[in-house]
Amino acid sequence: MKTLAIMQPTFLPWLGYFALIQRVDEFVLLDNVQFDRRSFQQRNILKTSSGPKWVTIPVSVKGKRTQKINEVEILFKKKLGDLSNINSMFRHSYSRTKYFQDYVENFENIFLNAPRFISNLNELIIRKICNYLMIRTPIILASQLQVSGSKDSLLKNICLQRNATKYISPPGAMNYLQSSKEFKLASIEVIFHDYVHPMYDQMYGKFVPYMCIFDLLYNEGPRSMEIITSGMKNGKL
Repeated sequence: MKTLAIMQPTFLPWLGYFALIQRVDEFVLLDNVQFDRRSFQQRNILKTSSGPKWVTIPVSVKGKRTQKINEVEILFKKKLGDLSNINSMFRHSYSRTKYFQDYVENFENIFLNAPRFISNLNELIIRKICNYLMIRTPIILASQLQVSGSKDSLLKNICLQRNATKYISPPGAMNYLQSSKEFKLASIEVIFHDYVHPMYDQMYGKFVPYMCIFDLLYNEGPRSMEIITSGMKNGKL
């Protein structure tokens, strides 16, 4: 039996995103659906000395309301490939964390040599973090699968194309998937990814959940995957 999860390529995803990748046999980045402006596709939250703060990748959206995620271009402030201002934000917030120096150079290089499109940037970061966490799940781009459909039919068709018998879905899709007949007719079991956010050591006072993955990596380093796994029942994925 083959399990599959499908998610949009988000910027610096939270812990539950990586728990979902670890849980399945294959993970599909849904990069060929419509871009949602001001969503987690281009921004996320970091913890600062003054509280949680949004970090946003500027993108070109004017006159492009129907563009797909993999068509969205990054708006570079200085020159093509240079997001050094993003590096400055993370240095200001996390330079004094225990494991900052263990990761910062590789991540800063990604931002200093950022690709043209936001989906490629997100993919690079997700793959790099999976490598640090030793998550070996194959990651596939939906745009390379040549699968058509919309909403639940698209998800079902991707599962069929990948020969998946179980689809692991984030709970946010529960309402429309529970009323859908697409997966039942295709004999694909739908399981919802129930994840309880774990606590971990964090700078700047009281623990704040749902920060971007850098918050965990920079504070906990090699314990990060153990902490991510603890968010599942009995610590098992």
